[in-house]
Amino acid sequence: MKKTKRLLVLLLVIVTAVSLGPAISAENVSAAGKVQAIKYSLVPAMKSIKVKWNKPQNRKVSYYVIYRTEFRVKDIYDIEPVPMSDYKKVKKVAGWKSAWKDREVRQGCYYDYVIRGYRKTGGKAKLVCDSYRPGATYYQCPGLQRPDLIDGGYGENYCNSKSKLYLYVQRTDGMTPSGVAIFRKAKGESEYQKINVKDIEKGKFDCGKTYLDDTVRPGETYYYKAKTYVKRFGKKKYSPASNTVKLSALNFEGKYAAKAMTAEGTVKEFSIRLVSDKYNGVLTLQSGAGFEGPVYATVDGGKDYGQQRITLKSYSKDNKNWCAIPSDGLQITAGQTVYLKFRFDSGSGYFSAGSGEESAIDFMYEKTAYAGSAAFGTTETVIKLKEGTASAFPDYDN
Repeated sequence: MKKTKRLLVLLLVIVTAVSLGPAISAENVSAAGKVQAIKYSLVPAMKSIKVKWNKPQNRKVSYYVIYRTEFRVKDIYDIEPVPMSDYKKVKKVAGWKSAWKDREVRQGCYYDYVIRGYRKTGGKAKLVCDSYRPGATYYQCPGLQRPDLIDGGYGENYCNSKSKLYLYVQRTDGMTPSGVAIFRKAKGESEYQKINVKDIEKGKFDCGKTYLDDTVRPGETYYYKAKTYVKRFGKKKYSPASNTVKLSALNFEGKYAAKAMTAEGTVKEFSIRLVSDKYNGVLTLQSGAGFEGPVYATVDGGKDYGQQRITLKSYSKDNKNWCAIPSDGLQITAGQTVYLKFRFDSGSGYFSAGSGEESAIDFMYEKTAYAGSAAFGTTETVIKLKEGTASAFPDYDN
Protein backbone atom coordinates (compact mmCIF):
# COMPACT_ATOMS: atom_id res chain seq x y z
CA MET A 1 0.00 0.00 0.00
CA LYS A 2 1.34 3.42 -0.88
CA LYS A 3 1.94 5.85 1.95
CA THR A 4 -0.80 8.39 2.75
CA LYS A 5 0.20 11.76 4.13
CA ARG A 6 -2.52 13.09 6.39
CA LEU A 7 -3.72 16.62 5.80
CA LEU A 8 -5.88 17.50 8.76
CA VAL A 9 -8.56 20.05 8.03
CA LEU A 10 -9.94 22.28 10.73
CA LEU A 11 -13.54 21.25 11.35
CA LEU A 12 -16.03 23.94 12.21
CA VAL A 13 -18.95 22.28 13.96
CA ILE A 14 -22.32 23.95 13.65
CA VAL A 15 -25.01 22.51 15.85
CA THR A 16 -28.58 23.48 15.12
CA ALA A 17 -31.35 23.40 17.63
CA VAL A 18 -34.05 20.76 17.36
CA SER A 19 -36.64 23.48 16.92
CA LEU A 20 -34.66 24.86 13.94
CA GLY A 21 -33.88 27.90 16.00
CA PRO A 22 -30.56 29.85 16.11
CA ALA A 23 -27.28 27.88 16.01
CA ILE A 24 -25.24 27.54 19.19
CA SER A 25 -22.59 30.27 19.29
CA ALA A 26 -18.86 29.51 18.87
CA GLU A 27 -18.29 30.37 22.53
CA ASN A 28 -20.63 27.58 23.57
CA VAL A 29 -19.25 24.86 21.29
CA SER A 30 -16.91 23.65 24.01
CA ALA A 31 -19.78 23.38 26.38
CA ALA A 32 -21.57 21.23 23.82
CA GLY A 33 -18.88 18.58 24.41
CA LYS A 34 -17.35 18.47 20.94
CA VAL A 35 -13.69 17.51 20.48
CA GLN A 36 -12.11 19.78 17.90
CA ALA A 37 -9.81 18.37 15.25
CA ILE A 38 -6.43 20.08 14.98
CA LYS A 39 -3.72 19.82 12.35
CA TYR A 40 0.02 19.58 12.84
CA SER A 41 3.30 19.54 10.93
CA LEU A 42 6.67 17.84 11.40
CA VAL A 43 9.98 19.60 10.78
CA PRO A 44 13.03 17.31 10.66
CA ALA A 45 16.54 18.30 11.78
CA MET A 46 19.72 16.22 11.84
CA LYS A 47 19.01 14.68 15.26
CA SER A 48 15.46 15.72 16.05
CA ILE A 49 11.92 16.23 14.78
CA LYS A 50 9.96 19.34 15.69
CA VAL A 51 6.23 18.83 16.18
CA LYS A 52 4.11 21.96 15.55
CA TRP A 53 0.36 22.15 15.93
CA ASN A 54 -2.44 24.65 15.49
CA LYS A 55 -4.21 25.65 18.68
CA PRO A 56 -7.95 24.97 18.71
CA GLN A 57 -10.32 27.84 18.03
CA ASN A 58 -12.27 29.26 20.97
CA ARG A 59 -11.00 26.60 23.35
CA LYS A 60 -8.92 26.88 26.49
CA VAL A 61 -6.24 24.21 26.82
CA SER A 62 -4.54 23.53 30.13
CA TYR A 63 -1.98 21.10 28.70
CA TYR A 64 -1.17 18.91 25.71
CA VAL A 65 -0.17 15.26 25.73
CA ILE A 66 1.97 14.11 22.80
CA TYR A 67 1.99 10.50 21.67
CA ARG A 68 4.38 8.85 19.22
CA THR A 69 4.73 5.68 17.18
CA GLU A 70 7.86 4.44 15.45
CA PHE A 71 8.13 2.72 12.06
CA ARG A 72 11.22 0.62 11.35
CA VAL A 73 10.93 -0.15 7.66
CA LYS A 74 13.28 -0.46 4.69
CA ASP A 75 10.79 1.22 2.37
CA ILE A 76 8.32 4.00 3.18
CA TYR A 77 5.67 2.16 1.18
CA ASP A 78 5.69 -0.46 3.91
CA ILE A 79 4.34 2.09 6.39
CA GLU A 80 0.72 1.40 7.27
CA PRO A 81 -1.67 3.32 9.56
CA VAL A 82 -1.80 1.91 13.09
CA PRO A 83 -4.43 2.14 15.86
CA MET A 84 -4.15 4.68 18.64
CA SER A 85 -3.09 1.89 20.99
CA ASP A 86 0.26 1.73 19.11
CA TYR A 87 1.08 5.33 20.02
CA LYS A 88 2.98 5.79 23.29
CA LYS A 89 2.91 8.88 25.48
CA VAL A 90 6.22 10.75 25.15
CA LYS A 91 5.60 14.29 26.46
CA LYS A 92 3.24 16.58 28.36
CA VAL A 93 3.56 20.31 27.63
CA ALA A 94 1.82 23.45 28.87
CA GLY A 95 -1.35 24.65 27.16
CA TRP A 96 0.21 27.90 25.95
CA LYS A 97 2.72 26.01 23.79
CA SER A 98 2.21 25.02 20.15
CA ALA A 99 5.46 23.15 19.43
CA TRP A 100 7.79 20.56 20.91
CA LYS A 101 11.10 19.14 19.71
CA ASP A 102 11.57 15.39 19.95
CA ARG A 103 15.26 14.64 20.48
CA GLU A 104 14.81 10.97 21.31
CA VAL A 105 14.70 9.81 17.70
CA ARG A 106 16.90 7.45 15.74
CA GLN A 107 18.39 7.72 12.29
CA GLY A 108 16.72 5.48 9.73
CA CYS A 109 13.40 5.35 11.62
CA TYR A 110 10.12 7.11 10.84
CA TYR A 111 7.84 8.70 13.40
CA ASP A 112 4.22 9.78 13.58
CA TYR A 113 2.62 11.77 16.38
CA VAL A 114 -0.75 12.45 17.98
CA ILE A 115 -1.41 15.69 19.87
CA ARG A 116 -4.27 15.83 22.36
CA GLY A 117 -5.26 18.94 24.30
CA TYR A 118 -6.97 18.84 27.70
CA ARG A 119 -8.73 21.42 29.88
CA LYS A 120 -8.73 21.03 33.62
CA THR A 121 -11.93 22.06 35.35
CA GLY A 122 -13.05 21.06 38.82
CA GLY A 123 -10.09 18.79 39.29
CA LYS A 124 -10.90 16.82 36.15
CA ALA A 125 -9.30 16.88 32.72
CA LYS A 126 -11.48 16.98 29.63
CA LEU A 127 -10.30 16.27 26.07
CA VAL A 128 -10.99 19.34 23.95
CA CYS A 129 -8.87 18.82 20.81
CA ASP A 130 -7.24 15.88 19.02
CA SER A 131 -5.08 15.33 15.92
CA TYR A 132 -5.60 11.56 15.62
CA ARG A 133 -7.33 10.28 12.48
CA PRO A 134 -7.95 6.52 12.14
CA GLY A 135 -6.66 4.98 8.94
CA ALA A 136 -4.14 7.74 8.19
CA THR A 137 -0.54 8.50 9.01
CA TYR A 138 1.72 11.52 8.59
CA TYR A 139 5.32 10.59 9.29
CA GLN A 140 8.84 12.01 9.21
CA CYS A 141 12.40 10.89 9.82
CA PRO A 142 15.30 12.77 11.39
CA GLY A 143 18.36 13.71 9.37
CA LEU A 144 18.81 12.77 5.75
CA GLN A 145 16.58 10.08 4.37
CA ARG A 146 18.14 7.21 2.44
CA PRO A 147 17.53 8.33 -1.16
CA ASP A 148 16.04 6.27 -3.97
CA LEU A 149 18.08 5.86 -7.14
CA ILE A 150 16.38 4.89 -10.41
CA ASP A 151 17.17 4.74 -14.10
CA GLY A 152 16.70 8.31 -15.34
CA GLY A 153 17.17 7.49 -19.02
CA TYR A 154 14.41 4.97 -19.63
CA GLY A 155 12.84 7.02 -22.41
CA GLU A 156 10.24 9.35 -20.94
CA ASN A 157 12.46 12.43 -20.55
CA TYR A 158 15.94 11.15 -21.39
CA CYS A 159 17.35 8.15 -23.23
CA ASN A 160 20.46 6.27 -22.18
CA SER A 161 22.98 5.38 -24.87
CA LYS A 162 26.40 3.82 -25.35
CA SER A 163 27.98 7.12 -24.25
CA LYS A 164 25.48 8.62 -21.78
CA LEU A 165 23.69 7.23 -18.74
CA TYR A 166 21.09 9.16 -16.75
CA LEU A 167 20.34 8.72 -13.05
CA TYR A 168 17.41 10.09 -11.07
CA VAL A 169 17.85 10.65 -7.33
CA GLN A 170 14.77 11.24 -5.20
CA ARG A 171 13.74 11.66 -1.58
CA THR A 172 10.41 12.34 0.09
CA ASP A 173 11.14 12.89 3.77
CA GLY A 174 13.81 14.04 6.16
CA MET A 175 15.88 17.18 5.80
CA THR A 176 16.16 18.87 2.42
CA PRO A 177 19.66 18.05 1.10
CA SER A 178 22.18 20.59 -0.12
CA GLY A 179 23.30 18.28 -2.92
CA VAL A 180 23.92 14.78 -4.23
CA ALA A 181 26.99 12.58 -4.67
CA ILE A 182 27.05 9.70 -7.18
CA PHE A 183 29.25 6.63 -6.75
CA ARG A 184 30.06 4.11 -9.48
CA LYS A 185 31.94 0.88 -10.12
CA ALA A 186 32.35 -0.99 -13.40
CA LYS A 187 31.51 -4.65 -13.69
CA GLY A 188 34.41 -6.62 -12.25
CA GLU A 189 35.61 -3.79 -9.97
CA SER A 190 35.40 -4.27 -6.20
CA GLU A 191 34.99 -0.71 -4.88
CA TYR A 192 32.77 2.25 -5.67
CA GLN A 193 34.36 5.57 -6.55
CA LYS A 194 32.77 9.00 -6.35
CA ILE A 195 32.39 10.35 -9.89
CA ASN A 196 31.68 13.73 -11.42
CA VAL A 197 28.24 13.94 -12.98
CA LYS A 198 26.38 16.74 -14.72
CA ASP A 199 23.37 18.32 -13.06
CA ILE A 200 21.10 18.77 -16.07
CA GLU A 201 18.16 20.37 -14.26
CA LYS A 202 18.16 23.90 -12.92
CA GLY A 203 17.54 24.77 -9.30
CA LYS A 204 18.36 23.25 -5.93
CA PHE A 205 17.82 19.62 -5.05
CA ASP A 206 14.49 19.21 -3.26
CA CYS A 207 12.48 16.07 -3.97
CA GLY A 208 14.48 14.77 -6.92
CA LYS A 209 16.79 15.59 -9.83
CA THR A 210 18.36 13.94 -12.86
CA TYR A 211 22.13 13.58 -13.28
CA LEU A 212 24.16 12.63 -16.34
CA ASP A 213 27.21 10.39 -16.41
CA ASP A 214 28.91 10.99 -19.76
CA THR A 215 32.23 9.40 -18.76
CA VAL A 216 31.10 5.85 -19.53
CA ARG A 217 32.83 3.54 -21.99
CA PRO A 218 30.67 2.01 -24.74
CA GLY A 219 29.76 -1.59 -24.04
CA GLU A 220 30.60 -1.42 -20.30
CA THR A 221 28.22 -2.31 -17.47
CA TYR A 222 28.14 -0.09 -14.36
CA TYR A 223 26.70 -0.18 -10.86
CA TYR A 224 25.62 3.08 -9.21
CA LYS A 225 24.74 4.32 -5.73
CA ALA A 226 23.83 7.79 -4.50
CA LYS A 227 24.04 9.78 -1.28
CA THR A 228 22.58 13.16 -0.42
CA TYR A 229 24.36 15.59 1.86
CA VAL A 230 23.99 18.79 3.88
CA LYS A 231 26.76 21.24 4.66
CA ARG A 232 27.46 21.84 8.35
CA PHE A 233 30.30 24.06 9.54
CA GLY A 234 32.16 23.69 6.28
CA LYS A 235 31.82 19.91 6.17
CA LYS A 236 29.44 17.60 4.34
CA LYS A 237 27.18 15.26 6.29
CA TYR A 238 26.05 12.36 4.09
CA SER A 239 22.90 10.26 4.03
CA PRO A 240 22.97 6.46 3.97
CA ALA A 241 23.72 5.04 0.51
CA SER A 242 20.81 4.43 -1.84
CA ASN A 243 19.84 1.20 -3.51
CA THR A 244 22.04 -0.04 -6.36
CA VAL A 245 21.15 0.55 -10.02
CA LYS A 246 22.77 -1.48 -12.79
CA LEU A 247 23.07 0.17 -16.22
CA SER A 248 24.93 -0.75 -19.37
CA ALA A 249 26.37 1.73 -21.87
CA LEU A 250 24.63 0.20 -24.88
CA ASN A 251 22.21 1.26 -27.58
CA PHE A 252 18.96 2.38 -26.01
CA GLU A 253 17.16 0.91 -29.01
CA GLY A 254 18.59 -2.26 -30.50
CA LYS A 255 19.82 -1.77 -34.10
CA TYR A 256 20.06 -4.55 -36.69
CA ALA A 257 20.66 -5.13 -40.39
CA ALA A 258 17.97 -7.39 -41.88
CA LYS A 259 17.76 -9.34 -45.13
CA ALA A 260 15.24 -11.84 -46.55
CA MET A 261 16.88 -15.18 -47.45
CA THR A 262 13.76 -16.64 -49.11
CA ALA A 263 12.56 -15.43 -52.52
CA GLU A 264 9.19 -13.72 -52.80
CA GLY A 265 6.12 -15.82 -53.44
CA THR A 266 3.49 -17.93 -51.71
CA VAL A 267 5.34 -20.14 -49.24
CA LYS A 268 4.79 -22.20 -46.11
CA GLU A 269 7.88 -20.83 -44.40
CA PHE A 270 10.63 -18.29 -44.97
CA SER A 271 13.94 -17.28 -43.43
CA ILE A 272 15.74 -14.00 -42.77
CA ARG A 273 19.16 -12.87 -41.60
CA LEU A 274 19.75 -10.48 -38.68
CA VAL A 275 23.07 -8.81 -37.90
CA SER A 276 23.25 -7.17 -34.48
CA ASP A 277 25.11 -3.88 -33.93
CA LYS A 278 28.25 -4.22 -31.81
CA TYR A 279 26.83 -1.94 -29.10
CA ASN A 280 23.48 -3.66 -28.81
CA GLY A 281 22.19 -5.30 -25.68
CA VAL A 282 20.83 -8.84 -25.65
CA LEU A 283 17.67 -9.42 -27.68
CA THR A 284 15.51 -12.42 -26.72
CA LEU A 285 12.96 -13.85 -29.14
CA GLN A 286 10.42 -16.45 -28.05
CA SER A 287 9.14 -19.32 -30.15
CA GLY A 288 5.51 -20.12 -30.83
CA ALA A 289 2.47 -18.07 -31.74
CA GLY A 290 1.17 -15.82 -29.01
CA PHE A 291 -1.57 -13.31 -28.32
CA GLU A 292 0.66 -10.46 -29.50
CA GLY A 293 2.42 -12.06 -32.44
CA PRO A 294 4.67 -12.32 -34.21
CA VAL A 295 2.89 -11.22 -37.38
CA TYR A 296 4.04 -10.61 -40.93
CA ALA A 297 2.56 -7.70 -42.89
CA THR A 298 3.10 -6.94 -46.56
CA VAL A 299 1.75 -4.62 -49.22
CA ASP A 300 2.92 -5.53 -52.74
CA GLY A 301 1.73 -4.13 -56.04
CA GLY A 302 -0.92 -2.13 -54.23
CA LYS A 303 -2.41 -5.25 -52.61
CA ASP A 304 -2.57 -5.32 -48.80
CA TYR A 305 -2.23 -8.87 -47.50
CA GLY A 306 -2.96 -7.76 -43.92
CA GLN A 307 -1.29 -9.10 -40.80
CA GLN A 308 -0.54 -12.78 -41.21
CA ARG A 309 0.24 -14.72 -38.06
CA ILE A 310 3.56 -16.52 -38.09
CA THR A 311 5.60 -18.67 -35.71
CA LEU A 312 9.36 -18.52 -35.13
CA LYS A 313 10.35 -22.17 -35.65
CA SER A 314 14.16 -22.41 -35.66
CA TYR A 315 17.45 -20.56 -35.96
CA SER A 316 20.87 -21.05 -37.51
CA LYS A 317 24.28 -19.44 -37.24
CA ASP A 318 25.40 -20.44 -40.73
CA ASN A 319 22.10 -20.77 -42.68
CA LYS A 320 22.79 -24.50 -42.99
CA ASN A 321 22.43 -26.19 -39.62
CA TRP A 322 19.11 -25.34 -37.95
CA CYS A 323 18.23 -25.66 -34.27
CA ALA A 324 14.98 -25.44 -32.31
CA ILE A 325 14.35 -22.22 -30.40
CA PRO A 326 15.37 -22.75 -26.73
CA SER A 327 12.51 -22.98 -24.24
CA ASP A 328 13.65 -19.74 -22.56
CA GLY A 329 14.02 -17.95 -25.89
CA LEU A 330 16.74 -17.29 -28.44
CA GLN A 331 19.29 -14.73 -27.27
CA ILE A 332 20.93 -12.56 -29.93
CA THR A 333 24.02 -10.80 -28.57
CA ALA A 334 25.96 -7.74 -29.72
CA GLY A 335 27.65 -8.17 -33.10
CA GLN A 336 26.09 -11.60 -33.68
CA THR A 337 24.70 -12.81 -37.02
CA VAL A 338 21.74 -15.16 -36.82
CA TYR A 339 19.29 -16.69 -39.30
CA LEU A 340 15.63 -17.04 -38.32
CA LYS A 341 13.05 -19.34 -39.88
CA PHE A 342 9.31 -18.54 -39.67
CA ARG A 343 6.23 -20.56 -40.65
CA PHE A 344 2.80 -19.21 -41.57
CA ASP A 345 0.19 -20.35 -39.03
CA SER A 346 -2.47 -20.65 -41.72
CA GLY A 347 -0.42 -23.16 -43.70
CA SER A 348 0.91 -20.76 -46.33
CA GLY A 349 1.04 -17.04 -47.08
CA TYR A 350 2.44 -14.49 -49.44
CA PHE A 351 6.00 -13.39 -48.67
CA SER A 352 7.29 -10.35 -50.58
CA ALA A 353 10.85 -10.65 -49.23
CA GLY A 354 12.56 -7.26 -49.66
CA SER A 355 10.24 -5.94 -52.34
CA GLY A 356 6.83 -4.28 -52.39
CA GLU A 357 5.62 -1.23 -50.53
CA GLU A 358 5.89 -2.96 -47.15
CA SER A 359 7.41 -6.17 -45.83
CA ALA A 360 7.76 -6.34 -42.05
CA ILE A 361 7.73 -8.73 -39.09
CA ASP A 362 6.41 -7.41 -35.80
CA PHE A 363 7.12 -9.00 -32.40
CA MET A 364 5.12 -7.48 -29.57
CA TYR A 365 5.73 -7.50 -25.81
CA GLU A 366 4.84 -11.11 -25.11
CA LYS A 367 7.40 -12.60 -27.47
CA THR A 368 10.44 -10.34 -27.26
CA ALA A 369 12.69 -8.59 -24.74
CA TYR A 370 15.62 -6.24 -25.26
CA ALA A 371 18.14 -5.58 -22.47
CA GLY A 372 19.99 -2.46 -23.57
CA SER A 373 20.78 0.73 -21.68
CA ALA A 374 17.28 1.12 -20.19
CA ALA A 375 16.64 -0.58 -16.86
CA PHE A 376 12.95 -1.27 -17.48
CA GLY A 377 10.25 -1.21 -20.15
CA THR A 378 8.76 -3.91 -22.36
CA THR A 379 9.97 -4.43 -25.91
CA GLU A 380 8.59 -4.23 -29.42
CA THR A 381 10.81 -5.65 -32.15
CA VAL A 382 10.14 -4.69 -35.77
CA ILE A 383 12.02 -6.23 -38.70
CA LYS A 384 11.64 -4.17 -41.90
CA LEU A 385 12.79 -6.36 -44.79
CA LYS A 386 12.12 -3.75 -47.48
CA GLU A 387 14.34 -1.22 -45.69
CA GLY A 388 16.86 -3.84 -44.58
CA THR A 389 16.77 -2.78 -40.94
CA ALA A 390 15.35 -3.93 -37.61
CA SER A 391 14.89 -2.33 -34.19
CA ALA A 392 14.12 -3.45 -30.65
CA PHE A 393 12.42 -0.61 -28.78
CA PRO A 394 12.08 -0.66 -24.96
CA ASP A 395 8.70 0.99 -24.38
CA TYR A 396 8.53 2.48 -20.86
CA ASP A 397 4.75 2.88 -21.19
CA ASN A 398 4.18 -0.88 -21.35
